Amino acid sequence: THYYISESAGIALGMLFTAIHNSGLVTIPYTPMPRAFLREILDLPHSYSPMVILPVGIPKENASVPLKSTKTLDKIMRIF
Repeated sequence: THYYISESAGIALGMLFTAIHNSGLVTIPYTPMPRAFLREILDLPHSYSPMVILPVGIPKENASVPLKSTKTLDKIMRIF
């Protein structure tokens, strides 16, 4: 029996995202549902359950992430 598979995979992916970013590359996770087709495409045993597709590449020159405005605390919280 294996415990905390999803949690362990999430931690590992977070560390991998950081390593990818720190190396100057970019990535975005894609978690398709249902995932069974990945097992078939990759010819994996039925005991495997692929969780994510992780494309990695070189960012376009001058690429930037758009700024998102956040709501102020009084807009999202009410104190009783």
